Amino acid sequence: MLYILLSILSSTLIVLIFKLTERFNIPIFQIVVLNYFSAFSLGFFLNDTEISTKMLFEQPWMPFAVLIGTGFIIMFFLMGKAARNSGVTATTVAGKMSVALPVLFSMLFYSEEITLYKIGGIVLALLGVVLMVYKPINGVSAKKIDLLPFVLFVGAGTLDIGIKYTQNAFVDNETSAIFSSALFASAAVIGGITAFFNPFKFKSYLQPKILFSGLLLGAANFGSLYFMILALNSKVFDSSIIFGMNNTSVVLLAAVSAYILFAEKQSKLNIAGILISTLAVVLLSIA
Repeated sequence: MLYILLSILSSTLIVLIFKLTERFNIPIFQIVVLNYFSAFSLGFFLNDTEISTKMLFEQPWMPFAVLIGTGFIIMFFLMGKAARNSGVTATTVAGKMSVALPVLFSMLFYSEEITLYKIGGIVLALLGVVLMVYKPINGVSAKKIDLLPFVLFVGAGTLDIGIKYTQNAFVDNETSAIFSSALFASAAVIGGITAFFNPFKFKSYLQPKILFSGLLLGAANFGSLYFMILALNSKVFDSSIIFGMNNTSVVLLAAVSAYILFAEKQSKLNIAGILISTLAVVLLSIA
């Protein structure tokens, strides 16, 4: 149970850190780059398996790891923008609801069983995100569409599909840990190259507030995955229950935290979106 709690706290902390960087005027891209160096370093430190560069480049999944790692950088940057502009709750809901897309992909292309739970979860996930992207204009009844959470929903779901395809085609149990580390490493290298070719901003990475924020974000990013794996390996609960507990708890904890820390208010439509999204996660988890 402790591992589930730590995974929930880590996942929630990611979005809260992005929101806090706005208050302290910290640039998003720099901390996203540093975050992957931090996450990869933690994974390398805690990994007992010897890894060599030659071994990595001999893996058939390595080109996909580089492509997905690049997508990680882009999606994490969008998550930071969404947390600042669209709010912590909408960003969290969009990220967690993206699980509906790989479920749909698996049903269409891997002949996985189609159940009412899966269909209902996918429909409710889409409805929940739609309700979350409507925001009031200057407190009046008129509404506008906030596209950032929707883009995050589609982008994160596409990355999950890419990971599922790669794991299904090339990755087995023995190489799954190395594959996960390679994703973080690829994102770190891509981000490092970008930083290297922008000397003016390169110095900013060494500013204490940017360095600390990036390292803390990376620890939270790594922890959300690491503690989830430990929770699954503990066999205390079935995997479906663990995923359901994790995702629903993150959505609700993020909403409460955003209200307390940032006075982030939700319209009736947004609240309906949160509740529907929570139900969608439950259905997809037990499907």
